[in-house]
Amino acid sequence: MRHRKRGRRLGRSSSHRKAMYRNMASSLFLTYRGEEVAEVYGYERKQPAGRIVTTLEKAKEVRSLVEKCITIARKAKPHREASEAIVSPDKFGKGAESFSKKREPELWAQWSDARAPYVTAQRRCFQLLGSREAVALLFDVVVDEIGERTHGYTRIVRLATPRLGDAGTRAILEVVQDDKVRESYSSAEAPSLEVEDDEAAVEDAEATENVAESDADEAATDEAATDEAATDEAATDNSAEAANDSEDTTDEAEEEAASDDDAEEASDDSDAEAEAPAEEESDDTEEAEASDDDDADSDDADEEDSEAEASDD
Repeated sequence: MRHRKRGRRLGRSSSHRKAMYRNMASSLFLTYRGEEVAEVYGYERKQPAGRIVTTLEKAKEVRSLVEKCITIARKAKPHREASEAIVSPDKFGKGAESFSKKREPELWAQWSDARAPYVTAQRRCFQLLGSREAVALLFDVVVDEIGERTHGYTRIVRLATPRLGDAGTRAILEVVQDDKVRESYSSAEAPSLEVEDDEAAVEDAEATENVAESDADEAATDEAATDEAATDEAATDNSAEAANDSEDTTDEAEEEAASDDDAEEASDDSDAEAEAPAEEESDDTEEAEASDDDDADSDDADEEDSEAEASDD
């Protein structure tokens, strides 16, 4: 039998564990503090109201303490309403006309008897939480958040990413809001203004329509002007591009003409060079033929001389 084995130790002593539970429950209720308190203390609210992030095991253990405190506050709510019905909270103060035990002892006794269970519940929650501010938020704000719910005040949502350092399973512990409260927060309608004179309302509506039409016409004219300016700019850009293209084409034509002239001059030079060696060769051949003729004449003269000598002999 597992007698006296309920709950988790979480690696802490009993006193340390109880203190941790009190602090976690108080921190859950303290998330309902307004933005004014955040500005005073100089911190930024990272989590929405009624939600804390912790490990899964701690969330399961703290859940029982949180729901116990909410149950106590919810059961004490009718006693507070009964006491406020007897004496309004606005009558309390230090003025001469404020509610006092000496001036109205019978009403004071009736009010104190009606409020006694509410005060007892506050003291009991203070023993469990150890924070007066958390107790005040619990009885003033959290009880209104849960609405008419009688059980299941909290929920635990497991997170996918583990905690850094020890890879512990993280979870969200949050207070479940009433559906009506959630709808009132999400879809808040603006108050409707009552108009006494219907004719004045009609005239105002017509005036607003005329102003809207004039504004629409002005906007249309402005758009047309902007479109015309854009078309003019586009036309000027196109003309400038065309002029640049024509200049580029003329430059290209001049370059081509210059290249053609250079090619013709180069061909003329090559032809002249080719004709010059041909003329030199022809001159050489003529000189060779002339030398051959001279040699033949000299040979003939020698033969004639030899014949004459032979005849003389």
